[in-house]
Amino acid sequence: MKKTSPEIHELKKLLEDRMNRKMKTPNDFIFLSGVVWERTHETISPTTLKRLWGYIDGADQTRASTLDILSRTLGFRDWDDFLGHLDRTGGSDPVVAPHIDAGELAPGDRIFVSWKPDRRCTFRYLGDSNFIVEKAENSKLKEGRKHLQRQSLHPGRAALSEQSRPG
Repeated sequence: MKKTSPEIHELKKLLEDRMNRKMKTPNDFIFLSGVVWERTHETISPTTLKRLWGYIDGADQTRASTLDILSRTLGFRDWDDFLGHLDRTGGSDPVVAPHIDAGELAPGDRIFVSWKPDRRCTFRYLGDSNFIVEKAENSKLKEGRKHLQRQSLHPGRAALSEQSRPG
């Protein structure tokens, strides 16, 4: 999996939160490698961890076995179990802006939303409480998919950045 994926970002964030330590120095990666061993009796080298965090250059892809071990360090069965946790919990930070009432929109209006860690989507209002995803970055929402919102646009825990009307 690409080491810049939102899911890997969430894994790293949760590891740092649970360790109560940001991975910023070589000693931090040595520390985390030790914690991995203590909790799982499996090894991940500090160098592998440095590559994953982008502390040193390396492969763009992360091995499934590395993701499994890090997931087990957090108490999950494996990477897939961690991904299931993200699906159940949303895996995003709380809302930081108000919702948008579809009744205040005109067909063709575009809404840009972003939410942590690095998700962004542009929706176009089709009318009658229907939206289409025009652009999606680092999100499970797919471009070209229509979404019906009964009362308000609130995809996940999103922060409204801007609203634009066509030309």
